[in-house]
Amino acid sequence: MIKFIAFFAFVLGVFNAKAADYAISFYGKQVNLQAMSLYTPELSQKINKKEFANFEKKVLATEWVQLFEQLDMQSKLMKLDDYGAFNLYKKAVIKHADANLNTKKALVYMGMRLRGKEAIAVAKDNFFDIYIRMHQAVDFGYSITNNGVTYFSTSPDGIKPPKVEIMQDSAYKNIKKSAFAIDFKVIPDLGTKLMERKVDFAFGRKDYTSTISYNEYYVNYLDDLPSFILGVQLLENAVENYMFAQLDDSLALWTKHMDEMQKLNFLLHITQHAFAYKADREYRYTEKRNTVLQSVRDEYIDCEDKAVLFLFLAKRYCNKDGILLYNKEKQHVNCALKMNKNAVGHMFTYNGNKYMIAEPAFAGYVINETEWSQSDILNSRIIGK
Repeated sequence: MIKFIAFFAFVLGVFNAKAADYAISFYGKQVNLQAMSLYTPELSQKINKKEFANFEKKVLATEWVQLFEQLDMQSKLMKLDDYGAFNLYKKAVIKHADANLNTKKALVYMGMRLRGKEAIAVAKDNFFDIYIRMHQAVDFGYSITNNGVTYFSTSPDGIKPPKVEIMQDSAYKNIKKSAFAIDFKVIPDLGTKLMERKVDFAFGRKDYTSTISYNEYYVNYLDDLPSFILGVQLLENAVENYMFAQLDDSLALWTKHMDEMQKLNFLLHITQHAFAYKADREYRYTEKRNTVLQSVRDEYIDCEDKAVLFLFLAKRYCNKDGILLYNKEKQHVNCALKMNKNAVGHMFTYNGNKYMIAEPAFAGYVINETEWSQSDILNSRIIGK
């Protein structure tokens, strides 16, 4: 009778057991996760291949696997790119894994491998890190080349690794691998915290004022992506139309009597005067290359940020395509607009098209004016589609 009662109590307990809520806040969005228990095997500070393989085997027997599946589903619902998903996994592990830092890194690695992302885990004595293959060209942190493939550190904090061993991918060796990719053309479904940037400048004898709105959570999300090599992908970040709605209305009124060249020079003047210039090295720890919305948010932006911003405005309001020009000797980036073949006064030809130089970083220049010589332009690296 006692055994029967004990068995009945056990069965009743099983049916009454409820999964615990392991919610996290992710850029203003509440992400709800469920699990009965998140027991976490411990990975020691001194890691070798055998120990790492045993750790992976233990993790596969826990509910972390189901939690990673939930995180993968949530990342798709939120329309996160691969690095955004990586940050989501990291957020969940940091908050809910009761373990040391190496264990948490190893859990994130396993989660991303379960997602099918190409990552490697490396270790040497007390050092442990995750390295990933990126679809886009990046220049952050340290890199490792293995079998002809370059992997980038996910800890871009200046920690140079010792000579490391690459851990065997024993848990997910049959899962197809693909590089991490950033999709600037998709706006993730994050929380909303609207902020405004005042666009305030003088032109001629008149003062002009308008605003640009931005979602602070989205810009923070962009901040936590890797640092990208200068390129046109910085122009492609998705911009919700309401963010520029007021500036759209203002510019329509301000430029309604201007021809195309006057309008382009007006946009160049806005870029020069309404967005304060300062080189990254003067106030940042590292070089940072902004997307358009990051430049809207930041108090100061440098030459490449201004060039990207001006090309964005020229495309939005004059439907003009452009290219970026980087001169290593000058340590400067400016840009140029593609003009029709009948236009006059252009500085150079590229890929059979005429381009007009522009200097968004420095006040006082109009389009087709620059301190660069013809040789400086010809010796610049052209970055375009």
